[in-house]
Amino acid sequence: MRLSFSLLRYYQLAASSPQTDALRTFLRQAVYSHLDPPLPDQAEQLLIAFHRHALDTFEFSSWWSPPLAKQELGRVAPRFDMLLGAQDRFFPYQATLERARRYLPSLGSVTVLPRMGHGLQTSVQAMHSLEALLSYSRH
Repeated sequence: MRLSFSLLRYYQLAASSPQTDALRTFLRQAVYSHLDPPLPDQAEQLLIAFHRHALDTFEFSSWWSPPLAKQELGRVAPRFDMLLGAQDRFFPYQATLERARRYLPSLGSVTVLPRMGHGLQTSVQAMHSLEALLSYSRH
């Protein structure tokens, strides 16, 4: 697995015990990019505190698993729909999409949000896209 520069930067932050401003800048650039509407200050402070704790206690362990092998992807039976951020600096969406198209026969729909980064869970647009996807899959 190749690591993106941003993912390496995250590990470097873990090793350096980052200051709040450095962490805020990193999260805004690499994780929660282009949120519309932007995160409220209180929510951003909570996420910064969460990441500070995660970085302060970070260590490689068994939960840190590599991507599924090609053979494992080929055995995924249920339909697999993808929601990707075009601005994801950890895992560039083009590489993710190429790998899925090549090795995931159960790949269903793919939605790429052009202004979204890695932190899809913080995006109103991503939640609307997910809601539409789930609504469509129920029919």
